[in-house]
This record gives sequence, C-alpha cells and structure tokens, in this order.
Amino acid sequence: MNQMDKVLAGNLRRIRMEKKMSLELLAEQTGVSKSMLGQIERGESNPTVTTIGKIMEGLRVSFEDLVKEKEGMVTIMPSEKSNIYREKKDNYIVRTIFPYQKMKFFEVYECTIMPGVTMTGIANHSDSTECCCVLEGSGELIVYDEIYPIKKGDSARAATERGLLYRNSGTEVLRLQIIVSHNKTNIF
Repeated sequence: MNQMDKVLAGNLRRIRMEKKMSLELLAEQTGVSKSMLGQIERGESNPTVTTIGKIMEGLRVSFEDLVKEKEGMVTIMPSEKSNIYREKKDNYIVRTIFPYQKMKFFEVYECTIMPGVTMTGIANHSDSTECCCVLEGSGELIVYDEIYPIKKGDSARAATERGLLYRNSGTEVLRLQIIVSHNKTNIF
C-alpha cells in the first residue's frame, strides 16, 4: 500500500465514523458496493476517479478531504516496508523514508553505497537542495567537480543545479540519510 492509499483509507474511515455511517449506509449513499468500500478503507483497493467521485458525493466532502494527510496525524514508516526508490545490484540501494508530498516540498531517503561505488544525487530538479547526514562509513561528496570528504557524523548541504555525486572511497559501506528540499519552501 502506498502513502496515498494509506491516507485515503484512513480519511475515508475517519469521515465515515464521524458521520456515524455504517458501510451499508455509505454504500447506499454512494452507489459503491460495501465490499469495495471496505477494501478501500483497508487499503486493499486503488479506487478509480469515478469511485472517488461517488464517495465524495455520498459523503458530501471535497477531494482534498479524502486525499490530504491530516495535520497532526502520526505516520509510522516501518523500515522493512520502505520502498526501494533506486537500486543498482551490489553497488547501491536508495530507500524512500518519506516520499515527496504536494505542499510539503521535501523528501527523505536512506542510501547505502558499497565501497568503490559512485552514485548520482537524488534530486532531479535544478531548484533543489540536498542535505545529507553520514550515518556510517566515509566517502566524498562531489559538487561542480569539487571533492568534499565526508565521514560518519558529518552533514552536508549542496544545491543540485549542476548535479552532485556521492562516492564511497572507503573500505566499508557508506550509509547516508538524504533530505531533498524543493526550494519553494526555503526550509534549508
């Protein structure tokens, strides 16, 4: 289940409960079957736009009410269920910790880079900034052809307009946590 499915599932169930509606009543109000509504609430179904439209009408709520992550909600992202964003077998793996969300303008990743391997940065927009924290190992951050040594405990920030690279020049695994900020937010 992706993040959008989780948010939709939680919001649908919360709204239905707030309106004191059973699945049967919601099915009557929306024209969507009880079983389909149950699957959506459990995150087992990815509803079509038509189905979402019927739910909006039946509940008398906006699209945003169904798909927007409610502020103050707690989201736990178990590490074993994190999605692989990018991978090159036996070279590196990038896992998504917090994916990009509209109106948040940042993403968080964990990267594991094997010794001797160079990996391109995460951001693919020229108006972004990457901030990394070295969790394990040592290596180099390469920006504009300049090399900056990095080691466990170090943090670095770099604009991505001309691209950047992470190189594991050490003998152990290099593990990084990378936050990509889309500069619309100016949080970095």
